Amino acid sequence: MAGVKGRSGPRAKPSAVHEMQGTARKDRHGGGVKAPRTVATLSPPRCLKLTAAEKAVFREVVELLDSVPGLLADVDAFVLGLLCEKVAERNELRKILKKEGRTCESKNGAPYQHPAVGQLNGAEKMILDIARDYGMNPVARDRLDVAAKTSTVETGNRFEQYLAAAMNC
Repeated sequence: MAGVKGRSGPRAKPSAVHEMQGTARKDRHGGGVKAPRTVATLSPPRCLKLTAAEKAVFREVVELLDSVPGLLADVDAFVLGLLCEKVAERNELRKILKKEGRTCESKNGAPYQHPAVGQLNGAEKMILDIARDYGMNPVARDRLDVAAKTSTVETGNRFEQYLAAAMNC
């Protein structure tokens, strides 16, 4: 985190990842509180008031991420809810842009960027930021080293299978 004293450099790995890698140290990683959780108890927070479509995305994302041992905790529900809101927002904005086009015309006839383009860019940036924190892209997985420890062949990791299928389409 740039500009914050003592917090510069890359983002910290979750304690569960340190344990998987065998690099956990009590003096550095032992002070955290382990949040007990099962996938059945992880539900979207009521304060977000997610739509039915957003809740379906939430359940799918949680199910996929839960296939990576130790990645999720109860406290992740709010951030994952935001991710689902942004995914739904992105889908709506894409529909608008397909219907209306990426440019508009001013009163003088000059073309300008449709306002939904900037909103779409913002939603996609937030989606990518949250996705990176959960190892949902190749670079983030490499940084977390989760892919190496949870091989699809050995563990039947559904998240890795989903990502592999997504890469082939």
